[in-house]
Amino acid sequence: MELPIKHRTQLAYARNLKNMYPLHVAVHYGSTDAIKALLRHCPDVAETVDSDGRNAFHASVVSGKANALRCLLQRVRPAELLNRIDSNGDTPLHLAAKMSRVHSALLLLLSDPRVDPCVRDHEGHTARSLVEIKLDLDTGEMDAYEMYLWKQLKHQESIRIRCGNQQLPPVATYPGRSRGSTHKYSERLHRTYVLVPTLIATVTFTMPGGYKAHTGISIHGHITAFKIFVISNSVAMCSSIVVVFCFICSWQDHVVFNAGFFFPDRSGETAALL
Repeated sequence: MELPIKHRTQLAYARNLKNMYPLHVAVHYGSTDAIKALLRHCPDVAETVDSDGRNAFHASVVSGKANALRCLLQRVRPAELLNRIDSNGDTPLHLAAKMSRVHSALLLLLSDPRVDPCVRDHEGHTARSLVEIKLDLDTGEMDAYEMYLWKQLKHQESIRIRCGNQQLPPVATYPGRSRGSTHKYSERLHRTYVLVPTLIATVTFTMPGGYKAHTGISIHGHITAFKIFVISNSVAMCSSIVVVFCFICSWQDHVVFNAGFFFPDRSGETAALL
């Protein structure tokens, strides 16, 4: 990729049969080497848009390629490209919210100070209000996955100074919990996960053979295999205690716990939020 672009830069601006530029194609397949080569020799290729008015940032969110989005964020500086709307009025953050790309929307886009969470689409929606549209009208609640995304977007709107000068959609009020069935299922699953390491930690030092009555030392304490057994038992007990402790801490905010463990991203990638 490096050699052809270096000597024939016009290739970077040639569309394929689907009206996609090479940078869009590279982003679609998550080829960071091709992205770096294109931006190195033709930096302005980042401004190209496809037939839907989407630039490379839009394409990276749609494709779900977090590595491609990370590469673009590191090498493309103009903030207007991160907040540019496509033909439907969507910024990359709007698309991430619509498609529940938690890894792209939260860990990457929202962590970049150049991204403006207050941009509205053609219908006046911000990324936060787009998540609110997913509200279940029957129960009045969101699942934990959407709830976590909504909370983060609402928080970003509240801390961005420039949002204060804009007329934003009103913020909906949702219960701080997930759908009843989802919450009950995850709570049962959480208890099961805690039970297993607890049992392991409890039974690890049930010594085989018993102890000598007059000294309290294990009967098999002089045997090498028994010493290896004791070391393995110690490791198992310590590991189990750590796992139990981690689950207890994580359950303090069950919305985050649910989103991190039980709701895979719709693109197939796990939302590693913890």
